[in-house]
Amino acid sequence: MIHTRVHLADGGNLVDPPLEEVASLRANPDNVVWVDLQQATSEELQRVSSSFGLSSLTVEDLVKQGQRAKLEAFDNYDVLIMHGMAFDVLSYEVQVPELDIVLGRNFLITNHQDLAAIRHNHHGRPEHDCEGLANGPALLLYRVVDRLVDSYYPVLDAIDDSIDVLQLQVLTDPKPPALEHILTLRRSLSLLRKVVSPQLEIFNRLISREDEYIPREHAPYFRDVYDHLVRTFEVIDSYRDLMGSAMDAYLSTISNRQNEIMKRLTLFTTIFMPITFLTGLFGQNFAHMPQVEHDPGYLWWIVAGFMVVITVSQFIYYRVKGWI
Repeated sequence: MIHTRVHLADGGNLVDPPLEEVASLRANPDNVVWVDLQQATSEELQRVSSSFGLSSLTVEDLVKQGQRAKLEAFDNYDVLIMHGMAFDVLSYEVQVPELDIVLGRNFLITNHQDLAAIRHNHHGRPEHDCEGLANGPALLLYRVVDRLVDSYYPVLDAIDDSIDVLQLQVLTDPKPPALEHILTLRRSLSLLRKVVSPQLEIFNRLISREDEYIPREHAPYFRDVYDHLVRTFEVIDSYRDLMGSAMDAYLSTISNRQNEIMKRLTLFTTIFMPITFLTGLFGQNFAHMPQVEHDPGYLWWIVAGFMVVITVSQFIYYRVKGWI
């Protein structure tokens, strides 16, 4: 699907004009064009490529998803690849949908599958409005990437809530599913870290170099996005540390529980060991045994009472020592 917005030099706006007309309008350097491709087909990508003179390498970047974030300069435009964030609170997994951006002197092309941060603006007005086109493609790019980076924060808040839940589970009810969720979330955080890290490099380059498509006076806007990315990166790192601590706490709790179980089993074994010896001794199958062959009738009661005394004495001793 292709959404097109054009801000004319005379101050007017065009909504979804034919792509062929957009090519002619772009010839006027005072017109600003925004083409947003949402779940675009190969045919639509080829049409846009022909209209804007994109190279085959750029078309390949637009078609192929799952690429690393990067910034590449071509003869007539720059290509910027970024990623969004989505988090499933049930599976503890994240998705990182890709956003491809082509920035030219008077045009901006965005390509994505389904990014709500791009389809809606801050004020909740209908998608793909013309707000910001009059300020040029550089500030329009800022608005797009700023929305994208701002959409990270609700995801991070959801992850923070999930971490609190997992930490509570580790302390109160450490079971195998909790460890599975910890490992899944830690893997998801590693993925987010790999996504954000190259984006930091991209915006560091944007604010520190001379770019013909981004005026120097617009650098503070992109520095603001860079600051947000730094904050996001630090939060993700802190969450990874929390997950590492949660996994250590889980393993420690399980180990302590096993130690407690082994301690109790050992105590029960120790309590029953002497009486087991006595019953085994007197239970030997020999024809002649002292005090058994001529049992006056009360020997069994003496042995039984002696075993009870041993058991009670051991129990009292272990209780005094604090082992039970």
